[in-house]
Amino acid sequence: MPLETACLAFAGLSQVARSSARFQHKGSPFWSRGGGATRYSGIALLILSFAVAMWRFGPIKGPVAWTGLLSLSGVVLLLLLSSRPRLALGLTPLALTFALLLCAL
Repeated sequence: MPLETACLAFAGLSQVARSSARFQHKGSPFWSRGGGATRYSGIALLILSFAVAMWRFGPIKGPVAWTGLLSLSGVVLLLLLSSRPRLALGLTPLALTFALLLCAL
């Protein structure tokens, strides 16, 4: 099963989570603080994951596969955020890199 959709969905959901007020810290550097740009980049990654799912699975199975992989990555993100929030938000670049490498193959 192609995992690039799940990795892009994880990166998008973690960017949206990073933009929430709960994960914004005063002592963190400016680039790691949430905001409008972080939220919009998360939404763009979610749209990109939908496009990749449509490309990989086709127009019939694409939305179903995207919904399943989005749910799977959401559960993984939720479990990581509840126990180790810094690790969960720190995995975003790794998931995005892994997804881009898988798309290139």
